[in-house]
Amino acid sequence: MKKQLFALILLTAFLASLMLASAAINFTDSNTALTLTQSTTSGSFTVTTNDLANFAYTSNGNLTITNSSSNNTNTVTFTVSPAVSIPLGSNNYIFSITATNATDSTDSKSKNITVTLSNDTNRLCSSSNTGDLVIDDIEFNVLSGFGDEDDLFFYPLDEVEVTFNVENTGLYDISNIEITACLYDTKKSKCIMDEEDMDITNDNLDLDSGDDDDATLTFEIDPDQLTEGDTNYILYIGATGEIDDNSASDALDGSETCAPGSEDIEIRTKDTFAIIGNVFYDENVYCGETLEISADVFNVGDADLDSDEVYFEIYNKELGIDQEITFDSGIDAMSKESVLFSAKLPSNMTEKAYNIRLSILDEDHEVMQNEEEDESQKTITITAGKCTATDTSSSVSIAAELSEDTPKAVVGEQFVVESTIKNTGSSSATYTVSVSGNEAWSEVSSIEPSTFTLASGESKTVSITFAVDSDAKAGDKEFTIKATSGSKTTEQKVAITLEEGLSSSKIIQHIKANSFVYTIVLINLILLIAIIIVIVKMFGRKNDD
Repeated sequence: MKKQLFALILLTAFLASLMLASAAINFTDSNTALTLTQSTTSGSFTVTTNDLANFAYTSNGNLTITNSSSNNTNTVTFTVSPAVSIPLGSNNYIFSITATNATDSTDSKSKNITVTLSNDTNRLCSSSNTGDLVIDDIEFNVLSGFGDEDDLFFYPLDEVEVTFNVENTGLYDISNIEITACLYDTKKSKCIMDEEDMDITNDNLDLDSGDDDDATLTFEIDPDQLTEGDTNYILYIGATGEIDDNSASDALDGSETCAPGSEDIEIRTKDTFAIIGNVFYDENVYCGETLEISADVFNVGDADLDSDEVYFEIYNKELGIDQEITFDSGIDAMSKESVLFSAKLPSNMTEKAYNIRLSILDEDHEVMQNEEEDESQKTITITAGKCTATDTSSSVSIAAELSEDTPKAVVGEQFVVESTIKNTGSSSATYTVSVSGNEAWSEVSSIEPSTFTLASGESKTVSITFAVDSDAKAGDKEFTIKATSGSKTTEQKVAITLEEGLSSSKIIQHIKANSFVYTIVLINLILLIAIIIVIVKMFGRKNDD
């Protein structure tokens, strides 16, 4: 009997433990994710547990969460909406739900819910499309660069033209349709260029019901806005207008309507490739002039180019130009280096156009190529004028002398030079006066007047004020006065002697060097004052007597 009783107790304890084990709180639903979009801005789901529980949750500020009764229940419904504007692309946010056994606070279970805020339509549209606008027929065209409009891949610095059609398929007229745009980096989840960075045609459309019109975006892909390794981008386009139709209801007439459009594109930033950009030069030149060309070289790949892996070449056989420029530190990934080239043009140039080839060379000193075997080259054209035009001096004479008000040029002080400009030509001319060559010892405070017109044979006196540096060294100095009329300039060099000024330190040094003389002078001055005092007193006594 005792054995049976003991076995019964053991069985009861075993069953009790099973009951306790089965009572551990747990979630019985399968909810783990929720997706919200521009059109579906709110969503809900229900979580359940195997026993009565108290529910709590944690989240960040990007989500607004409400829930039904959360205490002493095994079923709770959560409603979720975004607390922020849904950005372009997809962004995931996590919030955690914890269920605690209603009768045992030590028994709890948590689960994470992933909420995806997905803007699959277009962030450029803040309103619904009640007017039924449609953007379609989006087509790309590479105006310059290395991209391919058919395969929709492009390179930094490509100039891209995008044409598209905006159609009013609704029942009402729509006015003031404005075009917005965004070149969207899917990895960074942000716009790197917008309509402010683009040229837009037909930016203010009026479309009656059933009408359509084309619009165009043109932009250069800015390499400074790209990130190495990022290749996936989306061009978003928005068309936002106002329903302007008396036949529309009061609620619709005057309301905003917006149509979205988009196209996925690739911007290649992983090639071992460099591109020439921002080329500046003077297109019109003359014999014997100095030609200057400046440019930027962009490394558009995700790997650094060492100094022995990239070179810049400038070439034209007729002009005798054949130079290879090196980059001492190479070019970092997704960075640029500037180059400056100058050469004196031949004095016997033929009056015609010359093509100058600019190339990027690789480690083998061959023209660098991308994956499509496109060569990194650019051709610029300069036009040589008649060599008789190389005389750039104008028909003018220049004379100069120190002003009577400042007959000396002194260290630390101002002086004025009066320059006489005379038109020695046969016709009227406008001149601009400037000064150079004085920068090491002074600065020009003013030139009055600096620009003026002279008839043939007429003269003008120009006052040029110099402020001499306090630390300038005395001695012979030189500067140049220039008179420019159109493309012609006449120069006149002027020489002056800069004298030491009497600063306090120099006065003290002078006194020290001549201390004996100044001592004798001081003693004599004291004796003279004493004699005068004695004489005054003597005459004063006589008057008293």
